[in-house]
Parts: sequence; structure tokens; C-alpha cells
Amino acid sequence: MKQWFYKVFTLTVTGMVVYLIFSKDDSLYYHFPWELFAGIGIVSWATQEGLKLVKEVKKEFEK
Repeated sequence: MKQWFYKVFTLTVTGMVVYLIFSKDDSLYYHFPWELFAGIGIVSWATQEGLKLVKEVKKEFEK
């Protein structure tokens, strides 16, 4: 889980930093939609953690 969190956090921060650096002058740079890229990373991590939580709750109810 920690590795996934580090990957998501790193991609999110990198995307935000690059976006902020290149957002000052729109005419010079092509912009990859970093917000979307970072959002997908966050959502995938949240989904994975949510599924783990659901499995734990199911195990608890089975006992």
C-alpha cells in the first residue's frame, strides 16, 4: 500500500508542479492535462483502498 501511495503522491505533485511552471505563458508550451493525469492517479488509489476496506468489512461480518 505504501508503494502505491508514494507513486500516486509523486505523480500528483509532479503533475501539479509542471502544470504551474508551464501555465504562465500559454502561447509557448503545449499543455498535457496534468489535472486529469493526477486525478486519475488519486481515483485509482482511492478505489484500490476502498476495495480493500470492503473486503475487510466482509470478513468482519462473516465472523
